Amino acid sequence: VGLCSLDAKSMRRTGGLSDRQNRPGAGSSRRARVCCLHTADISKSGALDLLVGRDDGTLELWGLGDAALAAQRLDQAPTPLWETCLQESIRSLGSGHVTGGDFVEVVLATYGGKVLAFTPSSAAKDPTGTQMAQQEEKAEAGTSLMTRMVKGHKSSDLEQAEIKQERARRFQALEQEVARLKAETDKARKDYQNLSSEQIAMQTTTKVSHRFGLTSEEACYILTIESQAAIELIALRADVEVDLLDHSGTSAILSRSRGDPQNPLLAYYRMQEEGSRFQIRLRTVEGLSGTLSAFVVPATQPKTAHLISVSIKPLALHEKTPDVSPDIPMNELRLSGPFTVTDMHSWLAQCVNELPSRPTDDEMVICYRSTFVGTQLYGRYSKGTAIFRSDSITTISVLKDIISKEATGKKIQVSMNVDVKEETFAHFLELVHPKLNYQHALTQQVRMVEPLREVQLQEGETKFLHPELQSVLDQASDIQQQFELQPQKLAFLHNMVISAYRHKWRLRGYQSVDHRIKDLQKLLESYNLESVSAFFSESID
Repeated sequence: VGLCSLDAKSMRRTGGLSDRQNRPGAGSSRRARVCCLHTADISKSGALDLLVGRDDGTLELWGLGDAALAAQRLDQAPTPLWETCLQESIRSLGSGHVTGGDFVEVVLATYGGKVLAFTPSSAAKDPTGTQMAQQEEKAEAGTSLMTRMVKGHKSSDLEQAEIKQERARRFQALEQEVARLKAETDKARKDYQNLSSEQIAMQTTTKVSHRFGLTSEEACYILTIESQAAIELIALRADVEVDLLDHSGTSAILSRSRGDPQNPLLAYYRMQEEGSRFQIRLRTVEGLSGTLSAFVVPATQPKTAHLISVSIKPLALHEKTPDVSPDIPMNELRLSGPFTVTDMHSWLAQCVNELPSRPTDDEMVICYRSTFVGTQLYGRYSKGTAIFRSDSITTISVLKDIISKEATGKKIQVSMNVDVKEETFAHFLELVHPKLNYQHALTQQVRMVEPLREVQLQEGETKFLHPELQSVLDQASDIQQQFELQPQKLAFLHNMVISAYRHKWRLRGYQSVDHRIKDLQKLLESYNLESVSAFFSESID
């Protein structure tokens, strides 16, 4: 969110709200995208405050300073005044004197259809008057003796009886009204269920929306599903390998089924708590493209499933960057032929995200970075020529295959030359090393958890332990939780290394290296960086 100062001659930026936030115990994270903005003097400072409604249901109130200091106010950073989260995206914001009084109140609408109002008035803490009535009863009990002395015993008792009768009458009227509304709701629901049992639902009674975006901090995609009604379950199916990440922060139960070559991912989430919004974190394998389908079943009658389909591109985990590092070794792919810059642009759009819909210049330059591994991609293309460089041989091979396929489909003959640099493989393995080393170290730590707990049980005190062993004992629960997910994470990393090895020799003219893959798998299971690097350097003959 940016703040600008406007006058008759110019516009200048004066400040803004960062998309980063720091939460206790959670560190720094990126805020959800902004859905709506509104300004109103909520804090009675004489200046307009800024209201921000976000996609995850967060409502923020930011102060822009005091109206008395108008000259300095625009140059001051906005200060957070208040924040709350509604657990469903905010669609619109407004303000005004809604409930009466002297306070400007905020009115908003959510995706599920709720219309809520927020007020800075302290009277809203007791909207039903319950606390006020309790305080009055205490005050009446404390002054009852004085009342008897002044008005007499009979008149005091008579007034108390009348007050109690009036309260009982109002309470009974409210009970009857609630019972009547409940009976009407139950009857309408029963009639609708009877109709649903006799006929097949052809139209859904609720809307479901989704967003699919890359989060560079976590190097994964987040599929956000939001329904106007509570979500009962979500079934997933994909025709490519997809790594579903940890969902321990949610109340859903994840169940997996054994897939097949056509559907390697078959899983579903069953909700344990009522909620209309759910996020699925997933990571794709570089080089594979396909479709991820999600079947969303809201808790409505009759049961209907909403199909959500998102495409997964071969280089989906790459994000745009301003430039690439000039001092890293890179493989190179050179192309020439009777293609236009629009042709090459459309072919690249099949591989990466964040490209404009059409080329904006006669010569285009692109720079991308893999959010998971850290490898980089540089490309420059114009009419008839194109050059792509990357320190990942898999990225070069994927580009070559996709462009070749698309050019053949358009009957355009393209000449391709690949320059494979041997030093790029050592660089690639060094980038993957921290992740592989962590996963293998996790195996050793898990083996020490139970013996260390036994020592703690027998000795009581564990101050004599080495700091590393003490750290394992303190984080035992987290280590075991991470170890449960280790098989799929290790398989994901091993497949990346094996894929790089296959592409290395395929681009050098060797169509099959299956006889060497088993040896590489054994080295990865007993992982050592020097051994794997030496294996990559060995000749295949």
